Amino acid sequence: MSDSLESLFRLDAEARIREAGSPFDAMVDGGSRPLVLFGAGQMGRAVHRALRGKPVKVIAFADNNPDWWGLSIGGVPVLSPIEAAETHGREAVFVITFQAGAEVLQAQEDKLTGMGIQRICPFPYLLRRWPETCGWPPGAPAFYLEHRSELEAVYRLFSDEASRQQFLGHLRWRLIRDLEALPEGSPRDQYFCPGLVPLRPDECFVDGGAFDGDTLRSFLRDRGEAFGRVHAFEPDPASHTALRAFVAGLTPAIRSRIHTYGAALAARAGTVHIEAQGDHLSTLGEYGVPVPSLCVDGLLQDLPVSFIKLDLEGAERGALEGCRETLRMHRPLVAVAVYHHPGDLFELPLMLEGLCRNYRFHLRTHNRFGLDAVFYAIPEERGG
Repeated sequence: MSDSLESLFRLDAEARIREAGSPFDAMVDGGSRPLVLFGAGQMGRAVHRALRGKPVKVIAFADNNPDWWGLSIGGVPVLSPIEAAETHGREAVFVITFQAGAEVLQAQEDKLTGMGIQRICPFPYLLRRWPETCGWPPGAPAFYLEHRSELEAVYRLFSDEASRQQFLGHLRWRLIRDLEALPEGSPRDQYFCPGLVPLRPDECFVDGGAFDGDTLRSFLRDRGEAFGRVHAFEPDPASHTALRAFVAGLTPAIRSRIHTYGAALAARAGTVHIEAQGDHLSTLGEYGVPVPSLCVDGLLQDLPVSFIKLDLEGAERGALEGCRETLRMHRPLVAVAVYHHPGDLFELPLMLEGLCRNYRFHLRTHNRFGLDAVFYAIPEERGG
């Protein structure tokens, strides 16, 4: 075991978390100052949902898009930046909620300052205080301390030093909210990391959590027509409609080899419910829209499945249960998201270790904030 991992478990996690959240607490004066969320798009709306029940009050959205001015989101009005500044610029804290490069964010902050807004909160302040505002529940430090042996076992699984260092960064973030410890994300190569994920010209690719075709676009961008089949699963009705529209616009030679399913991947076939958001935050739950569930073993077991990607907003474990025979028979490469539930960071890798003999295991990070961790299981015979 690494000395770095050993030292991480010795930190006073609770004290470090209080320290990480103190800049935001000071800015909102213990919750007495209201918030204006600058950015009414997907991220801003997700932040608003996550803040419900927290000891802060969101009084408005502000956005640069004039088409949204005058609308109401969850009972909160969307204002132009000028109106928001004139109405709330003195007393409210403005939180910039959209993702962009440092130069763009600095330019936006300068613009807000020029409008007379006195308190501008960088999104990382909010993220350190409540990580779930980015759509990801991290769990309390005590949870990870209780599962120290499993985390140590996962650390020993990795085949490369880069994976071990990224794992330490994710664990440090979860234990003490050290945002700078998170590895730099690489959104462009998510699931298809060059030099790590060796793709074949006859790839039979299972895209679990296909959304509107974003992963499929990445797959085709570098593959063109050099693939066998794609089976894309997306249970959110709106996202599945967008996925089908994207596939319909492809050339016949490509379109004929892509099959889409308006269904969730699960341990068994049946019916599940999805809290449909029409975006990448849709999740399975007890309530919501009923959709069919399918399992890879029951549907695709007789096909030469060679690559399974699972990014299912928390439903990855059930989907893996439904892949057991496929993994045994066809030994596909696997890429699975391990960040939707606190235990995913160790439970899913250890589950895959039990299912995938003679595989190499890696961890890579994606998205701008560095929160999206993907665990890769690669058969030794696939090279790399």
